[in-house]
Amino acid sequence: MGYFEPPHVLSNTLSLFFEKQDDIKGRSKEVENILNELLPNTYSLSAVLSIPDQADPSLPRIVFNSAVDYSQVFVSQINITIQVNYPEDRQADFTKIKQDVARRMSVLFNIARKANLECLYGGILSSVVLYFNGEDRELIEILSKKLLRIDYTNTHDIEIKITTCEGKFYKNLTYRNFRDWDTQIHYHTIRLSDRDIKRRGVLIVCDYNDRYAYNESLDYKTSESITDDIIEGTFNTINESIELLKS
Repeated sequence: MGYFEPPHVLSNTLSLFFEKQDDIKGRSKEVENILNELLPNTYSLSAVLSIPDQADPSLPRIVFNSAVDYSQVFVSQINITIQVNYPEDRQADFTKIKQDVARRMSVLFNIARKANLECLYGGILSSVVLYFNGEDRELIEILSKKLLRIDYTNTHDIEIKITTCEGKFYKNLTYRNFRDWDTQIHYHTIRLSDRDIKRRGVLIVCDYNDRYAYNESLDYKTSESITDDIIEGTFNTINESIELLKS
């Protein structure tokens, strides 16, 4: 009988959204100075991307790479984002990761404040994996019974997204089974046979944000006071999702 291994957090993406800033590329040095003030010797300007001002405003215009960890800062015309990809030896420590998220959310709000960017809404996109020690048919059976209640006899893959509203917040939750093969880089099509699968499991992606309040209330603007609610909502949702699959 197969079983789930302890969960691992692959990455967290923290974002704050603001009114469109057409001149954001011209403010790269200003943002760099703010980052150096808040986090000395941590981030350096990687690139000001040559994306036309008329292009999709959500596309990053400015990229900062960290010299001390596995994170990057992206700035577009409408948001600023910190993306953290955790090394494998740190992915299982939920307590430290939660503390790390709180610290970085504070940094985001401070950047926005110092740059005079009025924040509209914000949120956290968290990617978590549950590796499964067992066969594909067992994993598909679990997902089918817990999430879909369908006939899973010939089902090979499952991906489902559920969006709910909780007070001020959208809770977007995606489940997807995956397989990993021990493959090298090839310049031709390779066979990915079930017999050669090295690891399998479920990817859980939780996107928890207060855009619902922004959408529904004309005078709503997010603030740092909402941070704890977003963090708790994110991690509670992840833990509930894990318990649902393991129960």
